[in-house]
Amino acid sequence: MVLPVTQYGTDDEIARPGPSPWTDEQAIATSLGDGWTGSRSQSSGSSSLLDHWVTANQSTAPCDTHAKRKSDRELLLALAELNPLHEKISALLELVERRAAPIANFVISELDARRMHPEWRRALVLAAERVRVPEPNERDALARALIWHGFILSRDMQSQRTVWAALRRVGTLASRNTAALLRPFLDAGNAKERQAALQAIRAIFSTEHEVDSEELHALRARVVALARKYLDPDTLLGGDQIALAANAFLAAKAMGAHEVDELAQRVDNLNRPALKTLIEAETA
Repeated sequence: MVLPVTQYGTDDEIARPGPSPWTDEQAIATSLGDGWTGSRSQSSGSSSLLDHWVTANQSTAPCDTHAKRKSDRELLLALAELNPLHEKISALLELVERRAAPIANFVISELDARRMHPEWRRALVLAAERVRVPEPNERDALARALIWHGFILSRDMQSQRTVWAALRRVGTLASRNTAALLRPFLDAGNAKERQAALQAIRAIFSTEHEVDSEELHALRARVVALARKYLDPDTLLGGDQIALAANAFLAAKAMGAHEVDELAQRVDNLNRPALKTLIEAETA
């Protein structure tokens, strides 16, 4: 089955890049900059509420009837106190569903932390995909935090959907300069994460086309290299690879790659109707 461009549907590792520029947490922190230096400690709890929320595609808040009767203020107080983790998660997701005014600042503040319980990390990342963040500085700070937490969560296969959520949100928040921080997902990420990162890059450069730094030139070169790899006739074997090829081509085009005509010729030479259909659907 050919997967839509907007889904992450491949488990195959195709491209084999060199070493990632981010090999540990300290290197990531250095790349993210001095302005993002979270320091909070861990908490504890369970993951059942998050599993329910993810399974439901984040359409409903998995809170109990008691939480539903609480006011926004009561729920915010529950977040501020040292409650059991499952109660904090329930309150958080309920406030997100209500679109409570203070919740965006709370999520941004909490994601400033580096170390926390994995389930609280997952909850905050999922919440970040739903909150409104109008201020440019806050949008950039949240994008950088999500890249950090997405990279940490990428080490856990059980958190893969949460990583995709982080990368989706980065695509709607980040400026082109922050986009360069997505490079590790193209290098060290698994194929599904690579596809999500390519989509985020394409989204960012659909509104900001200029590539004006060494880091962005390197990012564009990596995107082009992936597009060439996935558009090779010996690589393009099935539906999963077709989706990756389409995403890499569209990301290279959005970044204004000089090689876009060459890549388009590769698309034509492959003569794969499914690939052309995916690209045309996304560019219509």
